[in-house]
Amino acid sequence: MEDIYEAYDYLCDEPYYLPKIGTIHNPTLRDIRKITYAVFTIYLNMCSTKSVQDYCKTFSLQEFYDSMPEEQRQNISLYEIILLCTPQFLFGLLNFFIEEDIELDSETFQFIVYKEKNTTKEIVGMVTKENFDTLRNQILKILGLKPVGIEKKKKYKNERVRRLCEKIEREKAKNEQAKKVNDDYSLENMIRKYCTYNNVGINILNVWDMTFYQFNVMFSEYNTSRQITFNDSMAANSYSFKESGDYKPALWIKKSSEN
Repeated sequence: MEDIYEAYDYLCDEPYYLPKIGTIHNPTLRDIRKITYAVFTIYLNMCSTKSVQDYCKTFSLQEFYDSMPEEQRQNISLYEIILLCTPQFLFGLLNFFIEEDIELDSETFQFIVYKEKNTTKEIVGMVTKENFDTLRNQILKILGLKPVGIEKKKKYKNERVRRLCEKIEREKAKNEQAKKVNDDYSLENMIRKYCTYNNVGINILNVWDMTFYQFNVMFSEYNTSRQITFNDSMAANSYSFKESGDYKPALWIKKSSEN
């Protein structure tokens, strides 16, 4: 799907229409609170996972995945594995992000996206295994997150090689994830910092009506502003502006008084 929206559009809290799929809701922090942040992170994992193997690892489905015949493992899509093993997550994801009503077609296993009009159903679009990756990436863009590169299914010489390679990949991913974890940038801590120190009128009472995208981009601007303030203070209260360690205002005041 060709991108029809840009950063300017995402700054607005209006919904976004995706051709042949439906209208995507731009969630606010309040919307996330209603479903709980824990559930929201499940939806983020569903959107950002790169492969069926990664999804099975994240949601404790590895044993089920390993028990599948080799041919089925090679051909099953992420959409199908989610619908087969964790349908409640897929229903929840679509209900949260799609503004229209959805209904599963029991024959095709596709979701019909529709809206009621004069007691009839007006079909707006469909969610299928063919466009599910497109939907996931568009949701990530609306949230201000980086779209994922969908990994192609890998073929292995035999079962033993597959298990060994996937074990190595899991350990590598685990180590990379451990490096990325930073409690300073948890959403909860970011909200507290932003509402305590910002000077643009956003506080703990009205921050909840910001969209997730708005909050993330404004928090980035807020960090830039604080860095500039720090640099100004360092320049004004130190004899040297070479290193941040030179910023010792108490010592500067002491030396100034001695002079």
